[in-house]
Amino acid sequence: MTSIATAMSSVHTEVARARRDARGLTVETSNGPFDARVAASCLLHPDDGDEVLVAIPPRGSVYVLAVLERDETRPARLRVEASSGLDLASAGAVAVRGESVDVTARRELHLASEQLGVHANQGTVVVDRLMASGRELLAQVGAVKGVLDSLDTTVQRVHERIGRAVRLVEETDLTRAGDIDQRAEGSLVMRAKDAMVTARRLFRVDGEQIHLG
Repeated sequence: MTSIATAMSSVHTEVARARRDARGLTVETSNGPFDARVAASCLLHPDDGDEVLVAIPPRGSVYVLAVLERDETRPARLRVEASSGLDLASAGAVAVRGESVDVTARRELHLASEQLGVHANQGTVVVDRLMASGRELLAQVGAVKGVLDSLDTTVQRVHERIGRAVRLVEETDLTRAGDIDQRAEGSLVMRAKDAMVTARRLFRVDGEQIHLG
């Protein structure tokens, strides 16, 4: 069996200059330019002008093993050529830090965790259609403002404790209920240009004083 040392001795490695154009990736070596492929271990994507370490076997493809030096003004791109995907696992914490971070998924983006925290001074969410489900929602905010074309809600029970409520309805305000019980500790004032009250069986007015007209 050929030893690893013997096999490696037949592979020539040297520092080369990477060139990238519409045709693909080439490297300028001491023996001239070669079309090159990126080794699976080279996560930093070689770019035009990079100083790279290449492996040149007697036969077969030339591989870029690592990017050694790059112009500091050019961005660094991590790229995996495998179509099966990338699995990044760690027994500890994983941190991604930067001036700005963009995450783009062509089809789906999933987040799964025991706890999720998002902290920002300002936030913008743009979703064409949003579906949310959960067991309980607790929210504490200073003010909520919304502009909606329509709002449809179905609720089994609504309990509200409000300090002051103001409703302005430009057109029809329609309420249909099995029973309605309204109580005011102070005054109850109802004003209208025309008023109609219809009872099928009983209409009762009770008070110490009743003024009509």
